[in-house]
Amino acid sequence: MTTQPNIASFGGKKYHVNMLNIGQDAFAKFEQVKIGLYSTAVGICFNQMTASQGIKVFREKAVAAMFKEYKQLDDINVLGKLDPDSLTHEQKRNALRAVNLIKLKHDGKMKGRTCADGSTQRKYVPRDEASSPTLSLEALMTILLINAYEERDTAIFNVPRAYLHAKIPDDKFASLKIRGEFVDIMCAVNQEYKDDVR
Repeated sequence: MTTQPNIASFGGKKYHVNMLNIGQDAFAKFEQVKIGLYSTAVGICFNQMTASQGIKVFREKAVAAMFKEYKQLDDINVLGKLDPDSLTHEQKRNALRAVNLIKLKHDGKMKGRTCADGSTQRKYVPRDEASSPTLSLEALMTILLINAYEERDTAIFNVPRAYLHAKIPDDKFASLKIRGEFVDIMCAVNQEYKDDVR
């Protein structure tokens, strides 16, 4: 005969109210303040949207930001021409989707961001080769909370084109699929890409 392990459950009772030793009304007010603080923190830390939405909201300003982003990618040869007819069916299927974002920076400037959606690579790229040595969201939020609580001095700095300096082995390449209005922006940046539009 086997026994089921004890699984702790915190459902049903409001233990946190009793432990704080405050009444229901005071706790309800605390919950409202907490929600407001959370919304403010999210609004400050994560103030970006899809570029498609950004173009609808900010119009020419968002288009100009995306044009600048694609121009940067073209200027430092991150992107290149690739004849779609020369690709195998497998290579076309494995092409990564371009993710385009608009970020409204703390100084009021707008920045376009483009990256590849690598989620499809999980099917065929080993996990140890696919991991990115970047800061986790949880670590970032923890650092921000510690800095605020301890009233530490903080500074913001920028490493221009940081991700674009990564070296891809010569025997490998990644194909990026650009769609929608971003094809027009890319072709405006470099007319040579028009021949490869499908």
